[in-house]
Amino acid sequence: LAYAYTDPNMAIKQFEKALALFKQNENKFKNEIIITLNNISNTYLKIKDIEKALGNFKKLQNFRNKYNLHNDQQLVIEYRIIAESYKICGDFKSAIEYMTNGINLHYTLDSEKRNDFFLSACCNYLSQLYLLNEDLDSAILYQEKAVSILENMQLVNSEYLLFMYQILSHLFKHKGSINKLEGISLKIELFESIKYLD
Repeated sequence: LAYAYTDPNMAIKQFEKALALFKQNENKFKNEIIITLNNISNTYLKIKDIEKALGNFKKLQNFRNKYNLHNDQQLVIEYRIIAESYKICGDFKSAIEYMTNGINLHYTLDSEKRNDFFLSACCNYLSQLYLLNEDLDSAILYQEKAVSILENMQLVNSEYLLFMYQILSHLFKHKGSINKLEGISLKIELFESIKYLD
């Protein structure tokens, strides 16, 4: 996965190699195949190759249909892939629609198949989409949801949670929500003081 950030083309080659190995016994490695195909699509999107990303996406949907696999967290990732494709094309409204549908889908999955950390990341991503679409109120709403999900997970000393607080702080500041800004600032100060004591 590290290659996906430093050398996307090499990452795709490595994912394709892994995919070929998994397909030698695809009945056993269905979940791994789905994850790898999604990694390939996401890597293509990093280099803004939408055509190849969506071509790979179609392969994944064919694989899902072959085995009737439609109840796992990776489905939400696939909605995010479609949303990112629309975002790259500048169609923020369609991107928002797909990511919203993906978040709603999360709640229909069997509870043991849900990943709340990823749900929080999707809410943060949706917040970003709303900002691009110049809807600050909705951006704040979904960033608040992202933070709430992480807080409910009772993460301790999480740098990611601190980062989510900081984003929310900037949004409140931009909106001029003084009371909410003071509340989130206290959480940031508390977090940093605990970190200092550690």
